[in-house]
Amino acid sequence: MVLIKVSRTALINPEGAEPELTVDQMWQGMVIKARKPQEFVKLMEGCEVTRENEHGLTRIVTFKNGWGPPGGKAEEEIAFHAPMRVDFAMQQTGERISNIISTDCDDPSKLYMTFTIEWPHPDLKEGSDEAKEKWQQVHDMTKQIIQSTNETVRQMVKDGVVA
Repeated sequence: MVLIKVSRTALINPEGAEPELTVDQMWQGMVIKARKPQEFVKLMEGCEVTRENEHGLTRIVTFKNGWGPPGGKAEEEIAFHAPMRVDFAMQQTGERISNIISTDCDDPSKLYMTFTIEWPHPDLKEGSDEAKEKWQQVHDMTKQIIQSTNETVRQMVKDGVVA
């Protein structure tokens, strides 16, 4: 059994990015991402929110062919920790993800998005080539997800969806 663990961080407002996003705008985007993940994550093609309250929601996500658990659907529990973190837990696979909005210690105008994932793979053997390949795949995927999230929120600000 292998537990894939990856944590990646990127600037939310790299040089030249317009408009510059605020913590509040990123938080609004994260809440939208919880409800409509397919607008942010290319591996997902649909989502049905089955329960919701001020602390989070439960959703059933439909993954694109070849992604996600067997059957291509998964129920996720999502917890909101405004305005800095959203936690995602997929009970059927044990996968846990956090999206964290943070500021630089020395320059609070610099915002960061951190994506962490812990994903059990009972079918993989520790140290195997397959485990190394899966880790690399997840590592690369997290960069794409962070970039896509930041770009999607930025476009939502431009379009007036996020204020």
